[in-house]
Parts: sequence; structure tokens; C-alpha cells
Amino acid sequence: MAGAPLPIHCKWYTMEKGNDLKEIEGITGAFFQPSIDDVGKTICVHAIPASDAMDYHGMPGFQEVGPLILDESVKDKIESCSANRTKFPIVVERNEAGLASLVQGKKYLAVVDESELYFEDTSNATAQKLCRIKFEKDYPEVRMPRNSGTTLVLLLNEKGAEVSFTTETNITRDVLGSITR
Repeated sequence: MAGAPLPIHCKWYTMEKGNDLKEIEGITGAFFQPSIDDVGKTICVHAIPASDAMDYHGMPGFQEVGPLILDESVKDKIESCSANRTKFPIVVERNEAGLASLVQGKKYLAVVDESELYFEDTSNATAQKLCRIKFEKDYPEVRMPRNSGTTLVLLLNEKGAEVSFTTETNITRDVLGSITR
């Protein structure tokens, strides 16, 4: 006979060189999806049983995994995409960059070329290239929010203009984020 799963409270951490733990903000559940930003880091979790009936006074659970390595299939995909013009289906979540041609909630193809990123509107017969973003030394800056496995945020300039979008999978987010950097 199996009992019901025990609810737990978790705190997640990254451990980098020097064994310093840095809490991963916003992640408190029993599951954490690493991103390409976590490659080379050790991931740690501190877990204690959660009960409304009483406080827990036993030993907490602590586990570490890592350092994380990049999956070979993801590495191959990054190398292949870096060498070719690649298209990624995305949905715009937020457009705070004033890119008038990108509509929140609409599907586009994000296209990565050698020196730029642009978006294609494929809603009609002829795909239109929209809002080209040139790759420069510091921009776009790529951010991958911890609380979403498929969201990618691009900071476009020092004024804080940004656009965020979702990809179909966490692997697509990691590949697109990696080659955009």
C-alpha cells in the first residue's frame, strides 16, 4: 500500500566556484528546470516536509547535482543553428521596446542570421521581415527567467527596452538564447 506523496518546501541554490551557495529566487517547489545558464554550475536543493498539522523538527533533506554539462544533442543543435539561418517559432509575451510591428500574443518566427535577429510574420502568404535587431558588443542582452522554462527576454539597449517571448520548448529557448548571445 502506498501513501500519499509528502508535500515539501524547497529552496534551490546554485553553487559556483568556491562553494558559495546563491539562492535561486522564485523557485520553491519540488521541481526546477535548469537552463543553459546553469551549465557548469552545481544545483542544490534543501527540502523539508510541509505540514499544516504540525511543525517539522527532523533533519532536512539536502541534495546536490553537478556540475551540469551541456547535453550533446543541444550542443549539436547550437552548432548547427549558428552556421545556418535558423527559424524558431515564438509568441510575443511583452513588448516594452516600442517595436511597433510586434504584437503581444501573436506568433512569429524568430530568425537568427549571422549578425542579426529578426522576426517574420507568417500569418499571410508572403513572410514579412520585421524589426531587425543587430548583434552588438553588449546588446541584445539575453535573460532567461527562472520561473519559466520557455521564456526568453531580450534587453535591447541601455535604456532598458526589452521584448520577451515564449518558445515551444525549454531546449528551443536555450538554443535561441545561446546563439543570440
